[in-house]
Amino acid sequence: IALEKLKKCFGITKKVNWRFISCQNEDDLYNLLKRKKIEVFVNHTHCSEMPNPCPIGLYALMFPHFISPRGTNTLSSYDRIVCNSFFTKMYASLLWGKSFEFCAAEPPLSCREDDAIVDCFNEKEKVILVVGRFNVKGHSKRQLEAIDAFIKLVSAGVLDSEWELYVVGHLNDGDENKRYFEKCKKKASQYRITVKANVAYEELEKLYRKATCLWQFTGVQCEWGKHPGLCEHLGLVALDCFRYGVIPIAYQRGGMAGVIRSYFDGFLFYDLSELFEIMKIIAAFYKKEGHKWFYRNALSRFSDYNLAAFRKKLKDIISGCVGGSAFFQESNLYQREIGC
Repeated sequence: IALEKLKKCFGITKKVNWRFISCQNEDDLYNLLKRKKIEVFVNHTHCSEMPNPCPIGLYALMFPHFISPRGTNTLSSYDRIVCNSFFTKMYASLLWGKSFEFCAAEPPLSCREDDAIVDCFNEKEKVILVVGRFNVKGHSKRQLEAIDAFIKLVSAGVLDSEWELYVVGHLNDGDENKRYFEKCKKKASQYRITVKANVAYEELEKLYRKATCLWQFTGVQCEWGKHPGLCEHLGLVALDCFRYGVIPIAYQRGGMAGVIRSYFDGFLFYDLSELFEIMKIIAAFYKKEGHKWFYRNALSRFSDYNLAAFRKKLKDIISGCVGGSAFFQESNLYQREIGC
């Protein structure tokens, strides 16, 4: 992936001097980092069992995977296992044991370098948004269930005919995923539902600006306590909602359960009956004072998850490691070398 594309997508500041170095394998990378005396190493490779070669090592964990006895030993060389949510941290502690130092740091909101909220209440419409990749196996975003729920809400009269559902996201490779995408489009065709793949961020931002709420269905129908890997480990798109005052409505078993303050800046639901009650509230207060209240509360959460907040979390994590405080005291952080 081109570096400029990464910068545009994730809002990476131009102050950071990124240099791509290609290595044949983890042994070569380990020796390179040792030789260059890199001060901080962030291992962000899923299922990696590479030991930490640097004075300070952070292992980024999206969700705990199976680790071998060798992996248990090598991962113990990292100062912190940095989980993307408290949900991930909880299951990492259960599945990997207590021999590691776990912490949680949600990634920053994506895509805009200005790091500012977008005040757009007057642009809000009767729009529900579902954002996530179209992927059948494993970590499915359950778009078909969301489409079915919308149809039932309209048929029951909970939502009037003016409400629309937008289901957008990247279409993963594979015939099975393509068939799933077409199945979603077919089911949506008789209703005010738009199903679209691979939308540009500019188009997605327009949807955020006009959306009243966002649904997150990942993990729906998973029995409580079973198959946590199929649930939403964090749910970054729900965090992105806060920038635009979109009200996140998420299945309660997942990472957003540790973020959303239900009935204050969003909602958590367990089953379809709870979603029905929540959408009755949404429909009743649309564009009224209650809507403005939720909108403002959602905007207020932006500062908890913007780039500045993430920098502080990362600084606190590194400072808590042996030698971490000295890393920040000696010189400007932007002039230091961090391997990732």
